[in-house]
Amino acid sequence: QTTEDPNQFLPLEPYEPLGKNDLPLAIKISFFECGGIAIGVCMSHKIADVLSCATFMNAWAATCCGKGDEIVQLILN
Repeated sequence: QTTEDPNQFLPLEPYEPLGKNDLPLAIKISFFECGGIAIGVCMSHKIADVLSCATFMNAWAATCCGKGDEIVQLILN
C-alpha cells in the first residue's frame, strides 16, 4: 500500500450519501510492511459529535497502551 490516496485507509467512501441501513460506526485497520498501522474511522453524527469521537479515539488508544484507567478518570472529572 502507498499513502498517495489517504482515502484508501477509510472503511467507507467519503462524502457518499448514507442509506438507512448503513453502519453508525465503521473502522478499518491497515498494516504496513514497516510495522506501522493506520486506523481509519467513520462515525455517524447520529451517535457522536467531533468532541465525542475524539474522546472515543483517545480512550481507545489509552486502553491499548494499558492506560485505560487514567483516561476514564479524566473523562469523569
